[in-house]
Amino acid sequence: GALFKGDEVKGYQRVQWRVNLCHIFTVLTVGILWLIFRWKPVLEVIAKGSPCHLSQADWVLIKVLKMSPREEAMPQNCFTRS
Repeated sequence: GALFKGDEVKGYQRVQWRVNLCHIFTVLTVGILWLIFRWKPVLEVIAKGSPCHLSQADWVLIKVLKMSPREEAMPQNCFTRS
């Protein structure tokens, strides 16, 4: 859908030392960190990247406010990978 007022778009650029650190912690936790990243992908983006301009982004996070049947705004995180 289209982006509406209140939605947020943020770009993140991969930081190699953070990626390497996440790989080390994945091995040390016997894959638990990998499972967490599969369960909550937004955590992987935040752990492995740093905020940047959208034109330089490896990842784009889109926070969409979805209206419930009672017309309350409920945030939902979406992401894309390149």
